Amino acid sequence: MALDWEKYLNCVKHFLSVSDSIDDGWFGVETLDCKKLPENYYLYKKSASEVPTMTLTNTFMFEEEHMLESQLDILSLRDQSQYTSEQIIWEYNILYSPSYSVPVLYFNVRNTSGKLLSLDKVWTLLNIPEEMLSERWNFVSQQEHPILLKPFFYVHPCRSSEFMKISEQSTVNPLVTWLSSIAPIVHLYIPIDYGKQSFEKCLH
Repeated sequence: MALDWEKYLNCVKHFLSVSDSIDDGWFGVETLDCKKLPENYYLYKKSASEVPTMTLTNTFMFEEEHMLESQLDILSLRDQSQYTSEQIIWEYNILYSPSYSVPVLYFNVRNTSGKLLSLDKVWTLLNIPEEMLSERWNFVSQQEHPILLKPFFYVHPCRSSEFMKISEQSTVNPLVTWLSSIAPIVHLYIPIDYGKQSFEKCLH
């Protein structure tokens, strides 16, 4: 399912109203004081999560990272007091792609001192399905943020198009359906409240 810009804004309006009602932390950002346009408007949220320190400091190549879970299982058998966790900050931006007519998720990950995590470290944090690992670079990669003009990770819009197809027969806001499909990959929690209002109400 493709969304034109006006329908997308209607879905954003619904999405933000739900976020406000449940205090979920999403808000719209306009970089220019004018009418909302794809090149100056995006949605923003920041959240924190705890991850094992080992995950942030391991030096395994990505091809070996599938071993991480088993390694942690082994570590769990040892004295847990010697292992710690570290807080990381996720910044999420949702933009509209005029080329694909779909929303696109951009994100960055920082430690508590504000330093951006490297691509290798970010790979260890993402919950990418095993069947997608072989083409991971076509799924999540890094590029300049179209509005902020800073390096961001993003989920490729062709993937957004695939996930948007799920919403074709749904009565749920397609923005919510799309975001719910990719949220687990980037540790983003989507409350069930977003699915309680119909797609039809979103468009009218």
